[in-house]
Amino acid sequence: MKTNLEKREQVEEEREFKELHKKDGSYNYSVKGYKFLGWQNGWKHVYYDEDGNLCSETGKPHKSAGYTKEDYPEYRNCIDSKHRRIEISLNQRGSENIVICPICKIYWKYDCSD
Repeated sequence: MKTNLEKREQVEEEREFKELHKKDGSYNYSVKGYKFLGWQNGWKHVYYDEDGNLCSETGKPHKSAGYTKEDYPEYRNCIDSKHRRIEISLNQRGSENIVICPICKIYWKYDCSD
């Protein structure tokens, strides 16, 4: 279990990371060398069982959904490496969002509107 000091240090480190890498919705990522991975809403997803294996291979009921490394190598590398990412809401409703990894220099968007 983390001590209060460790928790405070972690919160401060996260705040500093976000401050260093914060951008607004008008920031031109492509010009700055970031690769756009597309709209996550349209990505092909797969289902995983309780052991993290593909349901299509095990035949077990699904526990979660996700994206394979074969279909989305840059995304999976970022996620599997547990990189910190920045998430920005691009409108007041919070329905259009962008996710940025300053380490991988990739970004993608997703829509969470009704």
